[in-house]
Amino acid sequence: MRGICIKSGNDVVLVDPFASNPSMVSKVKIDTAAVGLIMKGINRADIKAILVSHSHYDHLMDVPYIMNTYCPPTTKLFVNHTGVQIAERLKVDSTKIIDVEKPAGFTSVSGNIRVLPIISSHPPHIGNTKLYDGEYRPNTKPGQKAFGAVANPMPTL
Repeated sequence: MRGICIKSGNDVVLVDPFASNPSMVSKVKIDTAAVGLIMKGINRADIKAILVSHSHYDHLMDVPYIMNTYCPPTTKLFVNHTGVQIAERLKVDSTKIIDVEKPAGFTSVSGNIRVLPIISSHPPHIGNTKLYDGEYRPNTKPGQKAFGAVANPMPTL
């Protein structure tokens, strides 16, 4: 798994949980078996939040599936505005989504954990060059190749 699992007491926060690993030449799709393997050691009831650092497919792709399959109804998703639009399109309940681009300060996700989202930009991909920005464009077709996923970073479930 790429990403981080933070645990405090019985409270769990997942940061950029990503198990699928599509190639740059294949269609972008969720590897449900790989996701199942990484979620195997995590008590579902303990997942309080998922934090997504930015909305590129390799950070957000598995999140809607994890939210809808593994998380209790109280789990919150913290993501930028683009990620909000993508998650809603992929059937994540909008009441569970926190848009981190709307100033809110610290947000408590449990008695043990609180988060303070900080807006930043993606570092350059190669040398000082940023290859793509991850902007969501809702009129593109799903199932694009990974590099084409800039416009639509997630497949339709």
